[in-house]
Amino acid sequence: MLFIKQKSKKECVFLVVFTGIFQIDMAQKLLVITPTMASKYFIMKKVVYKEGDIFLISLGDKIFTGLIVKRKEKSKILLGYFWPIQINTGNDFLNTVLSIPPILIRQFSGLGFDLGRWKVIGRLLEWDSNNWPVPEFKKKDFFTNNYYAVQYDDDLEFMNERLITFKEASHLFEDGLSGFEALETRLLSL
Repeated sequence: MLFIKQKSKKECVFLVVFTGIFQIDMAQKLLVITPTMASKYFIMKKVVYKEGDIFLISLGDKIFTGLIVKRKEKSKILLGYFWPIQINTGNDFLNTVLSIPPILIRQFSGLGFDLGRWKVIGRLLEWDSNNWPVPEFKKKDFFTNNYYAVQYDDDLEFMNERLITFKEASHLFEDGLSGFEALETRLLSL
């Protein structure tokens, strides 16, 4: 963390963290400035990432690899498959990782790339998006306790949903869209 003091009529302290800037005035009133607003203070790199790219998310002592499977046209909304990286996988970690089922399939924001938190490390050879379809996801209606299978098209647009049993839902990943920090938190919880 970096602390920068600003001297003015109203002395402020700016606390700079990886995800943005928090301005705290002396009366302890907290104003949170989002990462988008923080881009005025930090230079965010324009990172090119596309379907078939493999990337790393390093979170302390845990490392995850992700595969970008789909990208919503003209946006930073992506669909990714995620795996934990085991230390003992050696040089052939990619084949080892891709040979096991993912621990998470999720739509997420690509802001983690632009802020330099996630690194693209390569691309799958012979990438074919037809080999990586958009799966059905589950959604629970908490008022009725019913489960639904939710379907999206290849551009990540909602298509439809259908009623399913609890048993069917237990085999599906949860529907939703995560910001980059929420995705990191979710990975750490798995």
